[in-house]
Amino acid sequence: PIRSPFASRRPHASSAALPLRRHPAKAMEWHREVEFTWAVAPLVLLLCGVPTLDELAEGRLLWPRPVLLEPRELAGRYQDFVLCERGLREGRWWTLVSHAFLHQGQQHLLSNLQGIAVSGFGAFMDGGVPGLYGAFF
Repeated sequence: PIRSPFASRRPHASSAALPLRRHPAKAMEWHREVEFTWAVAPLVLLLCGVPTLDELAEGRLLWPRPVLLEPRELAGRYQDFVLCERGLREGRWWTLVSHAFLHQGQQHLLSNLQGIAVSGFGAFMDGGVPGLYGAFF
């Protein structure tokens, strides 16, 4: 039997020592939740690491965090991230992916992160890491 480290060593006469049993499906789901957290962490860090368009307008970060580009630097390279026909014609194929990391403001970013947490877990459970990133991109 598994005992709590806080329980007394001497069993009480009125209670039988019953072993703790975990439901196998619940234990597996917990394990998958941890795997999902590790799988989604790089995506979350990358999404948070790009200044929002509101921050570009202000010329500064509106909430402190490490970023890949400072707002002023991103403002000068904005066209390299935006998905548009002209950019694709000019050979900026990476904008097919980079536009997903641009957000209007903090609320837009947080709502997208919430969507990834909710629907991304289902995609991860069905398809693993490739399913998660396939659903995002």
